[in-house]
Amino acid sequence: MNFFEMQNEILNVNRSDIFNKYLKLFRDQLSIPTRNICVGEHWLRGRIHCDTFKVSFDDYDSDIEIPYFKKEIGVPPIEMTKSFRFNRENIAYLYLTSDLNTCMAEIRLKENEICSISEFSCVRNGIYVDVISMFNILELKPLADILLQPIDDNKRIYEITQFISDIFKKIGYSGILYPSTLKRSNGLNLVCFYPDYFEFVMYSDRIYKGVPDESGNIIPLSQIDEFKRYPEYRKEMYSFGDTPEKEEAFEYIEDKICFEDEQEYISGVRNICDLNNTSEIECALNSFVEYFSRTHLRKKAYQFRGAYYINAGKIEIGIKDYILSLNACKAQWNTVINRVTHDIFDSNDVDNALKTEELKQKIIEECNLYFQESDKRWNMMMEELKKLDS
Repeated sequence: MNFFEMQNEILNVNRSDIFNKYLKLFRDQLSIPTRNICVGEHWLRGRIHCDTFKVSFDDYDSDIEIPYFKKEIGVPPIEMTKSFRFNRENIAYLYLTSDLNTCMAEIRLKENEICSISEFSCVRNGIYVDVISMFNILELKPLADILLQPIDDNKRIYEITQFISDIFKKIGYSGILYPSTLKRSNGLNLVCFYPDYFEFVMYSDRIYKGVPDESGNIIPLSQIDEFKRYPEYRKEMYSFGDTPEKEEAFEYIEDKICFEDEQEYISGVRNICDLNNTSEIECALNSFVEYFSRTHLRKKAYQFRGAYYINAGKIEIGIKDYILSLNACKAQWNTVINRVTHDIFDSNDVDNALKTEELKQKIIEECNLYFQESDKRWNMMMEELKKLDS
């Protein structure tokens, strides 16, 4: 097959007059190498800049930056889709990359410029044209060169690559796998003809900044979510609620905070379980509880430490952690004993051999002792207030 002749025809002959001709030639004369992309594989997608979002921190209104996510970083609407290497204008394909550096290179991130990058997961198996393997096949290397020709070498190259892409799609391929054409990347690119074959990975969105390395190359530097600059952002951040879209974004941020806390919790538990020294374990447990007491995982953190102490034979300390985990007010004290007993006996972290009637009696004793101490503290506080009033 004469690829040079094909290029000339694509550029000089009406597309409808030659499409079926080359469709048949590709089907009959070429053995196209392919690669399967399977369900569960993760790829990256980036977009220059990020979104801004108005929130209130304890009555202080502020504009914060958040990464693009969901549809904001997915394929653009049809009417806004521009012409790229493998898609014509108003035809939306999903372009993905294999790694962070390739992603930043493909979106042409500049020094000190920020971008949003998210993961996309394959949800439907597909067969993709493998341009990388074409370079190892003598008869197909000219085709690979055409598909990857830099736009600067031929301002009309996209007319050719889009034509070939249309042929691949018509044959039945799901997309094209190809190496990056940019010098600062050695990664892979993937264009999927059917964007619904991939879905946005929830809470994978991050903001990166382009910074120069020692060689002057632009490399990614992960940026912390801006709302985390506020120490009590979990408690003090409120939605400004100016539009339904922004309200939905705020709910996503709240869910993302919870998700990230849960991931940190799991990691923290694993790290503690890997420790062997008792003093190191107890120190780590104290830091663990101090951190997660500011999150929605407060109860779990206290009960995790409490289970450790019960299993270690420090029953009183462990039971007190279970009491503290409930964060109960005085009006709820009549139910605390039942709730602590239930939580301890229902816990998978507490050794089943310790779940005896003796432990139930100990729970009652410790709860009553805690109530008495709380009453004393309450009475002392009221006395101090009376002195101030007088």
